[in-house]
Amino acid sequence: MLAGDPRLSSITSSSAEPPTPPPPDCPRCNDAGFVRRDVPVGDPAFGKAFPCRCAREESSDKRAARLERYSNLGPLAEASFERLDPDRTPEFRHAFNAAQALASGAADKPWLLLTGPVGGGKTSLGASIANQRIRSGAAALYVVVPDLMDHLRAAYKKDADIPYPRLFEQVRNAPFLVLDDVDATNPTDWATEKIFQIASSRITLRLPTVLIGSGEPKGLIKQAVDLARGANAVTHVTLDSPLAPGGSASDRRYREIGGMSRDQLQRYTFDSFHLQGRLSEKEGQNLELVRAMVQRWAHDPQGWLALMGPTGTGKTHLAAAAARERLTAGDSVFVAVVPDLLDHLRRAYRPDNPETYDEVFDALRSADLLVLDDLGAHSTTPWAEEKLYQLLSYRYLQSAPTVITTNMKPDDLDPRLASRIFDHQLSQIYELDARDFRTGTPPRPIAPRSQPRRRPSAWDKPRW
Repeated sequence: MLAGDPRLSSITSSSAEPPTPPPPDCPRCNDAGFVRRDVPVGDPAFGKAFPCRCAREESSDKRAARLERYSNLGPLAEASFERLDPDRTPEFRHAFNAAQALASGAADKPWLLLTGPVGGGKTSLGASIANQRIRSGAAALYVVVPDLMDHLRAAYKKDADIPYPRLFEQVRNAPFLVLDDVDATNPTDWATEKIFQIASSRITLRLPTVLIGSGEPKGLIKQAVDLARGANAVTHVTLDSPLAPGGSASDRRYREIGGMSRDQLQRYTFDSFHLQGRLSEKEGQNLELVRAMVQRWAHDPQGWLALMGPTGTGKTHLAAAAARERLTAGDSVFVAVVPDLLDHLRRAYRPDNPETYDEVFDALRSADLLVLDDLGAHSTTPWAEEKLYQLLSYRYLQSAPTVITTNMKPDDLDPRLASRIFDHQLSQIYELDARDFRTGTPPRPIAPRSQPRRRPSAWDKPRW
């Protein structure tokens, strides 16, 4: 979710009376921290971002917090060049050097285009660039394009917290912009036109930009990239997939759908699961006890592990930490974000897809550990529910170690899925009862009202 303006995290629609957005703390920059000078075209300052007075006067701690909030990096906030192996392939070394040069301001071209199959390290490089800039005190905005399109559409609504013009301008004029998954959005005329407008404007102003995609840009995006190439403003590197023939056995043991690359997985450990934010004593006890129980399960996984809780409580972090531990132990691991998994399965029916539906489904069923992240965030079509039922039913009958995260109530899931996930004979079920560490929003109940919530003291039992 976009986070440059503090109110961007609350772009929602509601049937209730629309809330009145609070005024920005700084009306000069709308709390973005940078401004542009009103000068004519041709002036050396035209199009450049300058620190706003509020940014110059704020404390270093407040500035760091604002830059991190603006970046929109979320779980990628710990990505860094130090965590990457630059010599994994010659192509990756080329991309690594180009990314470092752009991050430090030493690149001779303001644009970097990274393309290649999933798992090649493109997202890790893009997030590392943004994080290095933030650590140096500069602003950077990381945006996943399909999410951006959803936010822009929502911004047209009368009750939108952030009106469309302000949201669009913030992205278009960001001092440094990383656009991930530029070719993953639904290629409607409207969506491609929006990206073209953003890209062409940034080419004109020569604003530092990173584009990340799985293949050569098409349509209007290709036109924008061609403009950048014509202006000698872009470096293009194509990365290989770590799952390509010749990869190591350890590479082939890990698969993901939804963006949790092997490099990213290495960042998630039980030791790095910090109790962040302004937690109450009860919330801190809850998170610490859940962390301990998940770590115990990951050491010797038996049956299933279900993690429930609102957004931002650390479910994905703990699931990824468990996956990392089992991968290190030699197991085959498959991590999938459920909405992305269903899209992937749909595409697998296409005759030109490099991997058949049966191949993908067999890999999901046979993995030593399967992690299904964000169950319930998918569109609940009959086809989607049937595929999930087939997958979970198979692993249920095999008692195959499976981790499931969800922010849904059991009663709101397909009864066939809920019956298996919350079977106390198979599953260890834990609720993370804490506020969102990103926004500080207090926790909201997940369990149905008819079912009493557990006390933290019950977490020392392996099951509940």
